[in-house]
Amino acid sequence: MYHLKGSYDDKSGNEILPRKSYSVKCLWYNSSLHQFEETWLQQNELKKVICDYKGINITSEEFKDWKDLKHELVSLRTLKQELGKEKRSARKEGSTKKDQITHYLEFASPVMELLEIKKFEIKEAQFDPKNGERKKGFPKFIAKCKWYNPKGNKYSEKFLPLEALNLIPNIKSDTFDFMSKIIEEENYIYDVKIVNEIEKEYLFKPTLLHKSGYYYLSGYNFLDNKEGSVQLENKEYANAANIFEVTWPMFTIDRKMISIDTFIKANIEFENYWLIKYENYHGEVSSRTITPKTINEDQIANGDETSIINYLTAYCHLRSAERHFRFDRIRSIQVIQIPKSPESPS
Repeated sequence: MYHLKGSYDDKSGNEILPRKSYSVKCLWYNSSLHQFEETWLQQNELKKVICDYKGINITSEEFKDWKDLKHELVSLRTLKQELGKEKRSARKEGSTKKDQITHYLEFASPVMELLEIKKFEIKEAQFDPKNGERKKGFPKFIAKCKWYNPKGNKYSEKFLPLEALNLIPNIKSDTFDFMSKIIEEENYIYDVKIVNEIEKEYLFKPTLLHKSGYYYLSGYNFLDNKEGSVQLENKEYANAANIFEVTWPMFTIDRKMISIDTFIKANIEFENYWLIKYENYHGEVSSRTITPKTINEDQIANGDETSIINYLTAYCHLRSAERHFRFDRIRSIQVIQIPKSPESPS
């Protein structure tokens, strides 16, 4: 709704709605009441959130072009954002403080069946008769959606704006068969996704999860040392039985251990990701995925003697920052081989 003149409080004179501002009718699902709710909010109270969105395209106003969408599964456009909300709380285990993470699903909308699409009947004035400016905007189409309502053990139906809905993709049986084989053989998969407009890589042994109509591949991502998940798609994923073919400690044919200096110098120019075990100053060993950059050295004075310390400058994917790793504190190195993408069928 467009507010050309704005409005003011008749007692205090304070501005209620700024001139030439907008109010927006917002829709959300209240999972406590198991129903959709609406309210008007001012433009300055809202922030645009980028949604992972698969829209419902209507090319004609004739119902015959909508019949293929009948009985498809849909959700509110914001479902994935609601599924991604987390609550964090601190807890203690002895002297160690740990964060506990739980999902916050208070406003996650249900998976719905699409029953009907029709044109929205506009019964209110859209334009100001004095200046011809648009006063209100309306959806072009609305869709009748059906979902199970646990309150009363019944099914509920409601017409919702088509722009507010997300089409849940159908996963083909061939995709499930392909992924089941990968999981059974305990292979690693590799995938690349755009997350918040940034390209992110995933490499893990997958497990299959189902959340609110969507299927996800989940596992420990070796490329950032964190648990991660990607949405399952109808495609073949790059996969491999082993991603650690080159490792250190490494031995020659006559069983002599190759020095870490020799190993690093031989591999630093060719590989993007290494998984290392590193011992810090306090003797604590951690696993880090790094991208090696340069080899450097430093002189350390110990009384009258001076010793040379070699260290590796690398990007640490766990800390998302550049770090220095002393050669003498690196306990092992596993060079990560990224699986190659499947060749397209001829």
